[in-house]
Amino acid sequence: VHGDLSEYNIMITYKDGEEHVYIIDWPQYTSINSPLAISMLRRDIENIAKFFRRRYMLKVNVEEVFKYITGQ
Repeated sequence: VHGDLSEYNIMITYKDGEEHVYIIDWPQYTSINSPLAISMLRRDIENIAKFFRRRYMLKVNVEEVFKYITGQ
């Protein structure tokens, strides 16, 4: 789990008509086995959802994204 994910930690490049997404800046990451992993993942999703809401007026359901990622 990244632990500090925001729009500043996501890079998107285009090469030969293909989009490549990179997530950078991992010093605060934690293992999925950590007791803090679930809360950190939820916060990461909330941070990105907030950015898309603010920047693109896109409504993101944090719970749906969380369930998709965790398979729950």
